[in-house]
Amino acid sequence: RLQKDIEADPSKQFENLLGQPKGLLPVGGVPLLDHWLRAFRASGGLVGPVIIVTNEFFHRQFTEWAVSRGLGRNAVVNDGTTSNDTRLGACADLQLALTERADVIGDRDVLVVAGDTLFFQDFSLRAFLDALPSERSGVVTYEIGDPQETKKRGIIEKDATGRATRLLEKPDPSETTSRSACPAFYAYRHSCKELITKFIAEKASEPLEAIDAPGRLLAWLIERTPVHAMPVSGRFDIGNLKQYRDTLAFYQQTLDADLDSLKGEGVVVARAYARAALVGNPSDGFGGKTLSLLVRNFHAEVKVRPTDHLVFVPHPEYDRDTEFANMGELLLSTELNGYYGGLRLLRATAKRFASLCERAHIPLEKNFTMSYDTNIPRMVGLSGSSAIITAAFRALLQFYGKPEEGGASGLLRRLGVHDYEMPQHVLDVEAHELGIVAGLQDR
Repeated sequence: RLQKDIEADPSKQFENLLGQPKGLLPVGGVPLLDHWLRAFRASGGLVGPVIIVTNEFFHRQFTEWAVSRGLGRNAVVNDGTTSNDTRLGACADLQLALTERADVIGDRDVLVVAGDTLFFQDFSLRAFLDALPSERSGVVTYEIGDPQETKKRGIIEKDATGRATRLLEKPDPSETTSRSACPAFYAYRHSCKELITKFIAEKASEPLEAIDAPGRLLAWLIERTPVHAMPVSGRFDIGNLKQYRDTLAFYQQTLDADLDSLKGEGVVVARAYARAALVGNPSDGFGGKTLSLLVRNFHAEVKVRPTDHLVFVPHPEYDRDTEFANMGELLLSTELNGYYGGLRLLRATAKRFASLCERAHIPLEKNFTMSYDTNIPRMVGLSGSSAIITAAFRALLQFYGKPEEGGASGLLRRLGVHDYEMPQHVLDVEAHELGIVAGLQDR
């Protein structure tokens, strides 16, 4: 789909990427695989050696990449196929790598990552590997908001301990209550190698589809060995040209030249956490009292940095509002994200902040670029939109608050706003600026 979009794009901006494998597409100024290689090398020796499996068509490109990154040409395994019709399938390619490079793999566990997979920036490979129970293989999951998305994903069901109990490949939403999508990222224990060989042997006489999607192997393994499912906030989907453009824009605005989160003079990062109601919900919307608590597992994060113009950066997952598969997807996406996704929250917060400053005769003498990310599950009562607004307010106060005048607290005083009044201003952004029905406890 991406290659066809590039061919049809009248701007010809990405014409140089025709014939380029997804794993080598530039993201953040470097090939996508560079992001993974950086994570592997930052794992403290937990990951290595690196092996890439490809076909004859892309073999030269991946070999050049591997040699230039110090991996050597032997890091690339060529399955010898030259077309989609003659492909071996992802599972057979995995088995090929385990066989061809058995001497360097030895008795190590195996981490399998699809070449077009990229997680949100809060993902830590080291943290994932450290937290993985020693007796279990591991996968990651992220929550999808649109129920119809289950038809495009592998969906994991798990028990209270996090053990995966079943994987359904692209199920109808009526077939499962789970909305936990499982991308192609698997940490298989050494003991799984024999099971993988057995799976390939069992499926040898079946159509290619039986061993093509790696999720089919995972579903088979879940029934035979313990697999632990760990949540992540989400992944970048680079299925078409628009999604690729959105991902490029997000990385351009949020990473520096070293692929680190932008930091330095003038850059501000603020967080706000999810909220869960215990007692009284929803009486706070009618003058009543409630008891709530913060959930530190989930947060929204807003980043503000100085720039020449005022820019709000679309999130590649939550602000995809110009292209849909059909009218049903349009309807569900709008119900989940509103008409502007998270961007409307940032813009409305900035507008409310600017109004407060104007009323207090405080000049705003510099511009900024504002971006956001969140791992708070949507539509489950954890105040995800309120957290984005709260984080944005905090970021703006820190960004415009001058150290010599007391920083953010000093700016609040100059605005004539007390700390205890801030929840009301956050509520006003939702209720008055955007028409969202909400109560004070969300803040």
